Parts: sequence; C-alpha cells; structure tokens
Amino acid sequence: MGLSSIPALFRRVFYGKDNEDAKLVQKIDLLIMTYACLTQFINILEEAEPKNLLLHYRDKDLHFKGLQYNYVNTLFLVGYTIGQVPSNIALTYISPRIWFTGMQFLWAILCLAQYAARNPQTVMGLRFVMGMAESSTFVGMHLIFGSWYTPAEIGKRAALFTSCAQIGSILSGFIQAGLYEHMNGTAGLKGWQWLYIVDFLVTLPVIVYGWFFFPDFPHNTTCHYLNTEEKSRCVIRIPNERITKAVWNFATLKRVFSSWQIYIFPLLFTLYGTGLQMTGNNTMPFFMKQHGIHDVVKLNYYPTGMTGTGILAMWGYALLSDWLKTKVPASIAIGATFIISGALCLSSAVPFGGKLFAFYLCGTTLAPQSLWYSWANV
Repeated sequence: MGLSSIPALFRRVFYGKDNEDAKLVQKIDLLIMTYACLTQFINILEEAEPKNLLLHYRDKDLHFKGLQYNYVNTLFLVGYTIGQVPSNIALTYISPRIWFTGMQFLWAILCLAQYAARNPQTVMGLRFVMGMAESSTFVGMHLIFGSWYTPAEIGKRAALFTSCAQIGSILSGFIQAGLYEHMNGTAGLKGWQWLYIVDFLVTLPVIVYGWFFFPDFPHNTTCHYLNTEEKSRCVIRIPNERITKAVWNFATLKRVFSSWQIYIFPLLFTLYGTGLQMTGNNTMPFFMKQHGIHDVVKLNYYPTGMTGTGILAMWGYALLSDWLKTKVPASIAIGATFIISGALCLSSAVPFGGKLFAFYLCGTTLAPQSLWYSWANV
C-alpha cells in the first residue's frame, strides 16, 4: 500500500503534512509496529489478570480454594516485575529480533502447558515464568520506539501499541464466550483448555513474522527491507540513539539516580497501578453478580466497555498532548477521573446505571500506559 493511498486524515496524524521522512517512517511502522502490535494483542488474549469468566471455570475444575486465585495473579506480576530490567539490559547484548521472538516462543509453550494443568500449584508456577517471559514485550518495545522514532512520532505509536492490547482484551471476552458456548466438551476438553490451545496456535505466525522482519536497532540493523540510504537516515533522524552494552559503574549509577525521572515516574505508576485495580481483578463482574446478573455471556461482554473507553482515551490524550506539546493537562484529567469514578462507585445514592457509567468512565484511566511511557522515552 503506497503512502498516497492512506486516507488523508490518517496520513496527517501519523506522518505530518510535508514530512520528508514520511515514506521511511511508513516502512519502519510496517516492520516494527506490525510485530509490536500483534505481540501485544496476543499477550492480552491470554490475560495476565483474567477479567473474563471462562477462567473461573478453570478455577473450579482445578479446585482453587481461598486466595489461590489471587496468588496466580500475584505470581504473574512478580515474575513480570522481576523480568523487566534484566530484559531491557539483555537487549543491549542480544539482537532484539532474537530476544523478543525467543521470549515469545517460551511464553507460547508455557501458555499451552496450562491446558494440561491439574492443580493450582502448576498454574501458579507456569504463570510466574510466563510473567518473566512476557515482561520483555512492553518495556522492551518502548526502548525500540525511542530508538527509531522522533519525539513527535513516539506518542501516537505508543497509543497504537497500547490500544492493540486493549483490543485484544475486548476480543478476549468474545473469544472466551464463544469457546464456552461452542467448544466446551469438544475432544474431551473444557472451554478454558481450548483457550490456551488457541492462544498457542495464533502466537506461532507472529513469532515467524518477528524472526524474519524485525529490524533490531538503527545502528546495527541488518534488515533487507531497508536500503543503505534508509539505514543511514534512520541513524541521523535520532541523534541520541545510542544503544550500547550496559556498563555498570559509579558513573552510570550516579547518572541514573541523579535524574528526576527515576523517582517521579515510578511513584506515578505505583499510585496509578493501585487506582487502576478498579478496572481489573474482576471488579465489574463481581459488582454485576451482586446486582443479580449471573449470565456468563453478559459477565464477559459488559466489562469490555471499559476497554473501549480506554482505547478512545489513549488516542484522545495522545493527540491532545501532541497538540499542546505537554502531557501535564492530560495527566491532571486522568487523576480527576480516578476521583470522580471512584466516588460514584462508593456512593450509595448512585443507581445501578450510574455505577456502570462510573466503571466505563474509569476505563479512560488506561491512557497513562501509553501517555507516560512515551513521556519517559523522550
């Protein structure tokens, strides 16, 4: 598809009015964003913190008791947290093409293994290692974005990348409902077992695509789909792109711990992650069940609305921030949204419909996943 065939509005948003690099950036998008978005989409199909009720049937079949369901989520997040920094360091030593596809293949094998789990302990162990493998994707891709894209380009790519995860979350609800309705009992397998098999199968072609097309970093790319002139231009476009092997010494530590980013962004994300639990941990399905809604399909479908509002907010805040050339107003708006949606849910005077609105409003707070990562990246 040539640049001229892209709708005018889309072209203006992504590539500017008269950008001499537009054709090059389009090619970079094809190589990087295609793989990045597909990877995010696949990861979320098999969710880190399952919101959808098909997995509750897994928990019943495997006889989960007490807080064991919470332990599954917690161990995944522990593995995810542990793996992020070592993974990004590994990217300075190992080709991103090899590292990303290798971690994705490990993730796919572990995902498939869950269909054969017979007890909660097996699921916990698999989820912990899956968290470590999956941790390479989100933070690693943002490192890649900062190496290939200018500050004016990163925000929209981060929004596209993150919104693909949310699209995967929406489709996960529909897929799980479909598997429950049509595949439960097929070949002697439960619906939740088919979920893991399907996730494994759809991951394989994405791995193959990444192995053959992902271009690594601008300074060391061997991608055959970029000519010599384009490779040189990629390096010149991003003058501060210097991905080198990590050297840990006093100077490195001083540079890291004397920067304001190392303190402000982790604090922001810690507070944000605590507030964001309203959109996860099955909060909305539990709320619906308390109000007499027990239909499995509805419990799968209704929460997808939060993800839909999240996608709209990601793009809205990204475009607003690019226009204002600052991310502060969007960040303040997100904080206010947390307060308003939380207050509506807590108030006994708000009817059922009003509380549903509050949940969907809270979905817009998914936006910092792209907004703040792109902020930290520049």
